[in-house]
Amino acid sequence: KGISVDEDSPSTGAPLVLTFSGDIMAHSVNFNMKDYSAIYRDARERLFADDITFGNLETPVDDSRPMSTWPRFNVHHDYLGAAIGGGFDAFSLANNHSNDQGTKGIAATRSAFEKTARDESLRDRVVSSGLRSAKGHAFKPVMIRARGWRVLFLAVTEILNSYDASREYVYYVAPTETSRTAFLAEIAKLREDHPCDVFVLSIHCNEPEYVR
Repeated sequence: KGISVDEDSPSTGAPLVLTFSGDIMAHSVNFNMKDYSAIYRDARERLFADDITFGNLETPVDDSRPMSTWPRFNVHHDYLGAAIGGGFDAFSLANNHSNDQGTKGIAATRSAFEKTARDESLRDRVVSSGLRSAKGHAFKPVMIRARGWRVLFLAVTEILNSYDASREYVYYVAPTETSRTAFLAEIAKLREDHPCDVFVLSIHCNEPEYVR
């Protein structure tokens, strides 16, 4: 896939093909598999045929802690690597499981993606949004360039499973009318400040699960 996050690429005039998936989960039936690539085997061809594949990674990535399932997820770097190898390029890291492993888990997840960015073969392909490196940092969208298109990407969540100090490191918007109104104004300003062709907003809404 020919995407870049740090420099302009010439427009080819070709259409941009985007793929969006739901949650990338990590229940024990998944992380106890011997070959994580099998999770994506049937979808891999399709996910590599597009320009950018977006997915919501609903688990921290912390190699220093054991893998764990609901209610507090955790996986290791090779589990993330299988998703990337399966064709995923852009990861939302803002959801109700973002801080399942607290502040240290958030830092470890960021480190996992920084490690991926140092991989020469993946440097210009894999991006993420949704976690802060320090408290108080404003939302910072990622600009992805593909086929000359400028795709702005931001991930936020309206719900967390823990509202302790670690929440300050997640792109969180309270599910109130006041907060949502302010957020709409904020993302309008972000788009104004970062001219783009497409603005992809991944939002984990505070709505009932397991119902239509």
